Amino acid sequence: LLCVTLDQGPSGLPLDFTFKSRSSAQQVDEVGRIVLNICSLVPGGVVCFFPSYAYEQSVVDTWTKSGVLGRIGSKKKVFREPKLASEVDKALADYARCCQLTSSGDHRLTGALLFSVVGGKLSEGINFADNLGRCVVMVGLPYPSTQSVELQEKM
Repeated sequence: LLCVTLDQGPSGLPLDFTFKSRSSAQQVDEVGRIVLNICSLVPGGVVCFFPSYAYEQSVVDTWTKSGVLGRIGSKKKVFREPKLASEVDKALADYARCCQLTSSGDHRLTGALLFSVVGGKLSEGINFADNLGRCVVMVGLPYPSTQSVELQEKM
């Protein structure tokens, strides 16, 4: 097990995942370069966790427009955590099947990438063992805002 914390991306841009900065074009592009590099190097399954469904959707939209998601898709089949609980088992089975098929070496893809959300349906109680989780990426953490009224009352 190797745990690595990045404070800057491949282009040298410092990573800042505060709520006000995380959606900037430069930050999203830099995260795209990081995930693309990981998908180019790591065989098998990669699970990428985002702090919220809204942020995950925003990143996917941006990467789709810029072509980054297409470049990632040329390396790994991309799966997203479904919104409906009834679709979770199928999505997970499809992800696992893709990881297994591509590990045989006779496929153009090198595995699968699963976008998920911290605290979501796929973040607890699922064992991403062996080829299903060769790398786990955390894109920021879902900390509450220190300016939040609810948090201020608790402090």
